[in-house]
Amino acid sequence: FSAELCALPWLLPLVPMLFGAAILLLGKTEFSEGSHNAELSLETPKGGLMLLILLFFVVALRSFMGTTAAFSTGTLLSALPTVWAGFIPVLCLACGKAAGGFLADRFGRIPTAIASLGLCAILLFFPLHPIMALCALFLFNMSMPLTLFQSARLLRGAKGTAFGLLTAALFLGVVPFFLGVQIPASNILFGVLAAVSGVLLVIGLKKL
Repeated sequence: FSAELCALPWLLPLVPMLFGAAILLLGKTEFSEGSHNAELSLETPKGGLMLLILLFFVVALRSFMGTTAAFSTGTLLSALPTVWAGFIPVLCLACGKAAGGFLADRFGRIPTAIASLGLCAILLFFPLHPIMALCALFLFNMSMPLTLFQSARLLRGAKGTAFGLLTAALFLGVVPFFLGVQIPASNILFGVLAAVSGVLLVIGLKKL
């Protein structure tokens, strides 16, 4: 892309939209007899579309907070070599996503959502010690496997599309950052957003 094109963030969604259109067209194509692809279906259970929208906003909020100073780790990481200062937050992020799946299987999706995002919201309401910031980052990302599982459950005939939809939500969450929008570093704001995300997730995980 040219520099002028890259300077227009609103054009970026066109690429995934084109891929989405191609997927829909392929879903209507008759494959050879040897193909075992299931027929594409975007149908959801009754009330499932609203739950899918809620999950979309949960992921967008997670992405949005991930691009702000919500999980600032302060002087703890600044004292480390650059490679470690970058590695430790990513490790907390990745381990949080993995832990969310394991704990959901063990204790249930809704209890895991309430515990993880509830504790995260409590931490974010107060000025964070760097270690607590890493804990909040870990807890916040535990919601990722929950949203993926439920979206695939709601779109049984289009599980790949469900994953792609939430990936689009990730992009939506970073748009303010690309546009240079200045977000005030407010502990109260971050705590409220985490709490709202938790409420939306619990509702979105409703069984149909």
